[in-house]
Amino acid sequence: MSLKASEDKKLVGTILCGHDGRRAYIHHLAVSSNYRNRGIGRKLVETSLGELRKQAIEKCHLFVVVENIEGKKFWEKLDWKQREDINMMSLNISQSINP
Repeated sequence: MSLKASEDKKLVGTILCGHDGRRAYIHHLAVSSNYRNRGIGRKLVETSLGELRKQAIEKCHLFVVVENIEGKKFWEKLDWKQREDINMMSLNISQSINP
């Protein structure tokens, strides 16, 4: 479900998407600033979601950094909704007290 978009052998976009057998996650979507607003991001998302459907995955989550206003607008335009019922938790492994 991870894909790349190329133009004239140049990488212009990519999506990192996978699943755990039950839920899918889009970890990263990027389109070169010179190639934005051409439908490349939308096509990458649609193709990844199509592959998830083929594997009977019914729900997909993604992460957007709070300050990424442009990214939030992109996802909202594609009908993604911000959830208020869960929190993300992280661990800095190199600073963890547990080995």
